[in-house]
Amino acid sequence: MAITTTDYAQQRNWRRHPRVLKRTASAVTAAFAFVFVPAAQAYDWRFVPNVNLTETLTDNVGLTAGNSKEGDLVTQVSPGFTLSTDGPRIKARINYALQATLYATSDRGTRLSNQLNAGGTATLIRDMLYVDATAFASEQSISAFGPQSFNNVNDTGNRAKVHSYTISPYLFNRYGSFATSQVRFTHEAVGANSTLLSNTNTDRIQALVSSGPQYIRGNWGLQASTEKKRYSDIDSVDQSSISANAGYSIVPTIRLTATGGYEKNTYVTLGDKPQGKFYTAGFIWTPTSRTNLTVNAGRRYFGNTYFLAANHRARNTVFSLNYSEDITSTQGQFVTTAVIDTSSQLNLLYTPQIADPAARQQFVDLLIRQFGLAPALAVPVNSLTNRYFLQKSLQGSVAVSGAHSTVIGTLFDTRREAQSQQLTVPGLDDSTKQIGASAGWNLQLSPRSSALANISYARSTSLVTDLQTTYKIARIGMSTTFQPKLNGTLELRHTQQASGSFGGDIRENAITASVFAQF
Repeated sequence: MAITTTDYAQQRNWRRHPRVLKRTASAVTAAFAFVFVPAAQAYDWRFVPNVNLTETLTDNVGLTAGNSKEGDLVTQVSPGFTLSTDGPRIKARINYALQATLYATSDRGTRLSNQLNAGGTATLIRDMLYVDATAFASEQSISAFGPQSFNNVNDTGNRAKVHSYTISPYLFNRYGSFATSQVRFTHEAVGANSTLLSNTNTDRIQALVSSGPQYIRGNWGLQASTEKKRYSDIDSVDQSSISANAGYSIVPTIRLTATGGYEKNTYVTLGDKPQGKFYTAGFIWTPTSRTNLTVNAGRRYFGNTYFLAANHRARNTVFSLNYSEDITSTQGQFVTTAVIDTSSQLNLLYTPQIADPAARQQFVDLLIRQFGLAPALAVPVNSLTNRYFLQKSLQGSVAVSGAHSTVIGTLFDTRREAQSQQLTVPGLDDSTKQIGASAGWNLQLSPRSSALANISYARSTSLVTDLQTTYKIARIGMSTTFQPKLNGTLELRHTQQASGSFGGDIRENAITASVFAQF
């Protein structure tokens, strides 16, 4: 049964889910309780309040096709803050904003949305007990085949509020130079105000033993993991694995690697049971401290599997290319660390030019706002579905900084194949292929002003029905620093979308003026 526009329309009114803000606030409090409590007064916390005011004049606020489109003037007010510390025992960064969206001429009323991206690590007992925590809240597309909004301005019905958090304490021990061990417990929670995605709570225990520094040319390791994912309205799923790995350096720059083990999953399929032996073999090549390449190939219960990770950093260039194949889920993708993290990539790029970490992070945050970049580069739509799927994902990015400009390019090619049978009839988003690319250019015109241009393309294909949807967007704009803590941006945007299912072709033209102030 394909998802229809009626399904999207059920998500439009946030007031039907009055507990969303309360759940998100509880998630943030729980996730960071362990991070903030230990010796909090002993460290330098940097609290920077801010507010972002945006006015958007659009000729198609609902991203509808044909003559049904409607123009509007949309105001967004987003008060927020950044809280960070980089002490010897606590490292944390929280970006939060409460975004209010108001429509001038339509009856859409006012929408509220939490925007949160946070992560931290605390050392509770040095060389023994640590805890990691993350929290995330945002709006994102429900389906890759519905209208795709560049931000939260467009009221498309194809958006859902999503929140997640993780808490992960772990014990670490050293056994002289012979080995190290780690035992980690992780609790994850994911929720959305959409009937298409079940809320989940996952508990995971992992244990590993790794060789110590006395093993110079060779290394070894043993790992075991077990987890239970509990759904709000369907049966829970168990996953477990046990494995061993080994490596050997044939020369200082090349290390051969091998892994073998057994895994078991309990999600329901119509085919063979999702369990069995697995193995991989490959190599790691590190010709310099700035370049590394990891390649391996092997076999799991679903077939052959391959992995590639290539990273290179020069003085003015950062390059990444990654390919992976794994069994995952929508909920799992929301709590997975980004392969190509936007902020980390740009921080690496500008480390030679901006030595101070705080000043560099401020500059990176400004670039991310100007480019309109997501927290992760080169990612497809993480469509809402309760199925487990085999995801084969290729992602790449390159960032280049010149004397007066920055260029960022990204690409992705992701194929998802449904594996579980939690729904009787496949939906459009259960088995898909998504490809996309983008290029952005920021040109420094003066010490205070810069021009920007960005183009993006994405195509989604349903492997169930062969339905295709394409998405194109072009943006040009100007950014000015009025004062050290006051920035303004003016941008023109043109969007084209073509779909064979949801009303045909969509066109939008918009002009946006925004002011961002820190205090």
